[in-house]
Amino acid sequence: MGLAALLSLLAAGPAVAGTLSLRAESTAEIGLDGDTLVSHLVNRGFAVERPYDHATGRYVPLLLRQQVDVVRRSDAEASVAAVEVAAWNLGADSDTPPLWTLTGDGEAAQSWGEQFLVITKLGCCGARDVYTGYSLLNGKRLFSATGNRLPGDWARLEVPNSGGLLRWAFLHAAYSADADSIFAGFPGAVALVSYVSETEPERRLLFSVADPHEVDRFMGWDSMVGFIVEGHDQAEQQVELWSSDGRRDRAAIGGISLSVRFTENLVATIPIVEDTLDLARATLPKGLVVRELPVK
Repeated sequence: MGLAALLSLLAAGPAVAGTLSLRAESTAEIGLDGDTLVSHLVNRGFAVERPYDHATGRYVPLLLRQQVDVVRRSDAEASVAAVEVAAWNLGADSDTPPLWTLTGDGEAAQSWGEQFLVITKLGCCGARDVYTGYSLLNGKRLFSATGNRLPGDWARLEVPNSGGLLRWAFLHAAYSADADSIFAGFPGAVALVSYVSETEPERRLLFSVADPHEVDRFMGWDSMVGFIVEGHDQAEQQVELWSSDGRRDRAAIGGISLSVRFTENLVATIPIVEDTLDLARATLPKGLVVRELPVK
């Protein structure tokens, strides 16, 4: 099958002229450092992804070049690992620069849903695994999260028939693989919540306690983030706001609250008004405070 035929299957609209030809070589080095076995693996490969761009109503076929560089030692539980990814429009010429590139700490990278590329960093010594998400459409870092499986604890809301008015929330608990960097300078940090669109990080909220000894109380393994529609009691992982059906303005996102469950009995709720998290009206467990951090 030629490139034009492949493109016609992968994307709506005309095929893009050109031939993209790339190569990648993987390497493995294994040896001894005294009595310690040391391995250095660099795996390089390619993947084709089709993120859906709600702004245009079209799929965007991409070729991703991925490199995963991992060093492991038999005398240490943790590895030193990094991921590099570059993306091209499928059908670009070989000398075309990538649309975007990204780097992150972790042992693996894979797509999730129709919008995100997620890098997994494995936890060590009881720390939780961390999933860091990037937009497949522009390569921007959107969130980090913890949880029992890829991509961590997440929730999604959508305004039906809005042409792509969607939001996600992701929960990152403090006891995690990269807590030292994510929560640096925030003693008593309990969790970070990212509120994002498919291409932009919208808000970041830090939950913390005044007494660092109280952090353990919020470190349940049944944590959950969700949305509660006005008039309902239960948080849901996926919500459609039919009350705003067909609206395309950000103000349509309202009549709903963000719910963050740390444990069964410790739950925070924050109203969402016109796509804004209303911290002044947040309901928080005793001793817990929330503040907004700069988006980065």
